[in-house]
Amino acid sequence: MVLVYILRQAGYGFLSFFEHWYVRGFRTWWNFVAHSVSEFDRSFGWRVTGAHLFEPLYKDFSAVGYLLGVPFRIGRFFAGLIFYVLFLFFAGAVFLLWLCAPAYILMRIIFG
Repeated sequence: MVLVYILRQAGYGFLSFFEHWYVRGFRTWWNFVAHSVSEFDRSFGWRVTGAHLFEPLYKDFSAVGYLLGVPFRIGRFFAGLIFYVLFLFFAGAVFLLWLCAPAYILMRIIFG
């Protein structure tokens, strides 16, 4: 009877670790990424810039407004795009390391 209890507790601890590491870890990572992208959008204004990409800044419809505003918006749009892609790539790489960490540690313990 005691052996059954010990095995059940060991199995529960084993499964609890994987639930904590992978499920809760993914939720925490996803919340971080979603919150970061939302905050980046406050700084870059990527959606608003994309919606008004070929309009001049501050509704200045003169030739100077178009010559300065449109290239500025396009540059800001692509700078934000590059930043988002780099951030998502880095966040994905960190998450892959997070996923592989238990297997790596276990292999280091077993094989030295």
